[in-house]
Amino acid sequence: MWLFILLGLVSFSVSQDPNVVQTTDGPVRGYTDGGLRIWSAIPYAAPPIGNNRWKPPQPITPWTTVKDCYYEGNICPQIDIDGIQLLGEEDCLTLDVYAPETLPANPLPVMVWIYGGGWTLGDKYEFGLYNPTSWLQKQPHVHVAMNYRLAVFGFLALDELLKESGTTGNYGLQDQNAALIWVQKNIKAFGGDPNSITIFGESAGAFSVCWHLVNQMSAGLFHAAIMESGTCDSPSFFADLPIAEQFSEDYAVMLGCTSNTSKVSCLRALSSSAVMDMDFSSKPASASSIYPVMPWGAAIDGTKYGLTDLPLTLLRKGQFNKVPLILGTNENEGSLFVAMTDIIIPGIIFPLTRDSTIQALSHFFNSTNVATVMEMYNSAPSYESLVSQVLRDYFFGCAGRRVAKAFNQTDVPAYLYHFTYDPHWIDVDILGEYHSSEIEFVFDNPWPEFVHYFDASSHAVADMMGYYWANMAMYLTPNQNPQKNGYPVWPTFTAFDEPLLRIDDPPSIEIDYLTYVCTFWDTVAPRH
Repeated sequence: MWLFILLGLVSFSVSQDPNVVQTTDGPVRGYTDGGLRIWSAIPYAAPPIGNNRWKPPQPITPWTTVKDCYYEGNICPQIDIDGIQLLGEEDCLTLDVYAPETLPANPLPVMVWIYGGGWTLGDKYEFGLYNPTSWLQKQPHVHVAMNYRLAVFGFLALDELLKESGTTGNYGLQDQNAALIWVQKNIKAFGGDPNSITIFGESAGAFSVCWHLVNQMSAGLFHAAIMESGTCDSPSFFADLPIAEQFSEDYAVMLGCTSNTSKVSCLRALSSSAVMDMDFSSKPASASSIYPVMPWGAAIDGTKYGLTDLPLTLLRKGQFNKVPLILGTNENEGSLFVAMTDIIIPGIIFPLTRDSTIQALSHFFNSTNVATVMEMYNSAPSYESLVSQVLRDYFFGCAGRRVAKAFNQTDVPAYLYHFTYDPHWIDVDILGEYHSSEIEFVFDNPWPEFVHYFDASSHAVADMMGYYWANMAMYLTPNQNPQKNGYPVWPTFTAFDEPLLRIDDPPSIEIDYLTYVCTFWDTVAPRH
């Protein structure tokens, strides 16, 4: 009898532990830190290993005992920055949840972060770069971040896989969809409002947001969206199925899987490290123009589980999940990628000359457009700056404008921004406001602190971005008494004068940013 009483007391104490939450799969225990409750590495899908490799995310096996969720867990397999060492484990489909330690009476808005990294690198925490603690302390919400499959594990596209599961080449994005379904089912238990969910991401995370905007399976899973430095139309990241399949076939053959009956069986029998063993010295003819830096992209597989068309085409047709959108570009988006051109284009040597600049531009665009481009950007202070501006404008600035115009045509509000804030960090002094440099201001998290630091001006910009981003989640508009904080009202994008918010200290409203060059770039198709 005493045993039953003891067990009852233990059960009662667990049920009363505010760090223990019952999910649809089983109970999880988090921890308290910095005024937040945090649950790390909650599984949201079955491990994509063995026969589940290159299948849509599968249902998870429920558990009954409390699962301690104290540590970040595995990141998904990826090549280290040096391009040599394999990092991560395939058993990686987990997510983190952050919530205020003291919850208000009403459920809080939810923000779901999707990390970038070219669909090749990255994870939900990234060594602390994506730590939202400071942001949540100032703008209370429930914050979710998930891992998803990357590179060959997330984007292999083969006809054999299409026949097997009715979809191919979008597994990493389907992981994200599974995480959003988990959020819908479970976030109320963590204090979040399942009817007030905003998805947001940077770079490939923004590409992912665009995928969810046009994907039928993601309809109803989110209510607002934010794209930081993204694209909805680059053929390097949204490839026609024949191109995606040919690259995947070439990749399989490179790994020794040459069978005409089942390349998939051969690939599934390989170890993770063997599957990731890309030969960077040999470029397949089917590879994209940015190989080997970011070789994988989503496949337009013609299915509702993946993509039925190029996302921008679907947006222009009005065939998308109609939610309000924030999107924008950093002032020097292209600078990081200029540094990679000698990896992407054989024979390029720095410093760039006129001839090597023409060679670089001809690699990305049809050579008939190069003379026009050279003339349009002839005021650039260097050839490196010229290429940087071109990459910024086509792949980011004008890509965002194309999306905003598509939203405007369907009367769905879009809010465009231009990030120009200079925090006077050494890397910003060299590269300018580079691709991804806005992230630390969204998360109110200078990282790493020994290189980056926030002075009063930086804190002001972080407060502003966190305010606008959190407003989007709570009110479906970035504007909720902005004058109370001294911030400008952020106008909805219209084709008339193309207004946008310039994020700086102080912020301001711009009009017609990049309109002239975008009129040209909107007529240019880049190479795959």
